Amino acid sequence: WCFFSLPSHAAESLDAAVTNIAQKFAAASTLVPAGETRVRRVAVTAFLQSDRKTTQFTNLLMIALTGKMVEQGSGTFRVIERAQLETALSEIQLSDVPIFDRDTARQLGKFLGVDTLIVGEITPIGDIVRVDARMIDVETIETVQQASDWVPLTPSIQRQLDTAAIMSRPRVGGENEPDPRNGVWNGTGACGETRFGVAVAIVVNPDNTLSAMQTYYPLPGQASNAKVQSGSLAMEGTIDPSNGALTLSLASWLFQPGSDVALGFSGVMDVGGGVINATYDQEGCSTLTLSRLR
Repeated sequence: WCFFSLPSHAAESLDAAVTNIAQKFAAASTLVPAGETRVRRVAVTAFLQSDRKTTQFTNLLMIALTGKMVEQGSGTFRVIERAQLETALSEIQLSDVPIFDRDTARQLGKFLGVDTLIVGEITPIGDIVRVDARMIDVETIETVQQASDWVPLTPSIQRQLDTAAIMSRPRVGGENEPDPRNGVWNGTGACGETRFGVAVAIVVNPDNTLSAMQTYYPLPGQASNAKVQSGSLAMEGTIDPSNGALTLSLASWLFQPGSDVALGFSGVMDVGGGVINATYDQEGCSTLTLSRLR
């Protein structure tokens, strides 16, 4: 059975369809509530096919929509470009996280330092492909806007649909076994009397160096606390494979609120226990405990 009404015509190309979707999101009056002047921060996540797989086409669609959102959203929202997430999120695919779960979606949004996630699905039907996208408010997990379009199923798109997305994540213990140290870890940190949420995406490279991204953000109830704003920084470091001892320090800022100082840390990763116990480099900051997000 098909629950979609077939269109009288499809967009001329994938580029045209993605442009239409981005324009609808940019024009959405619900994107920025009335009286609100802040620029919303948006992340486009990996699309899924109707069979829940990710392919070259779904990744291409994510990249294309990200680019169009950047073009269309000037002054309305800021798109967190995939390139900005650098190695951490190129290795830990956003589609690995169950973003339709309310709690996890909220954590993922906080980790990325965004207000809004764009999720989507594609469905091949006959000689066309339906593209559906939804804009989700991270705090309420409600759909604030949705958009869809159709594209012709060309031989090129068919090949992309038939090709699974290539995962470049480093592996240990065998070709098909992912490194258990890779993942998203989150918890709560404190410096002085100021508490804040922390999320760190970590990738262990083959030479035991680390590529990571740390995001810090206000805890629930702290949204109006000017002392805590969301910030994101790329990090680099090392890990001792024999005992899990690690260090991470600033590589570059991705988003630096005001004159915030980057906080590196050192500690121990307990893979079996699913925790990282660490100490910030900054004097006056407390110990840091992070648990695996998934």
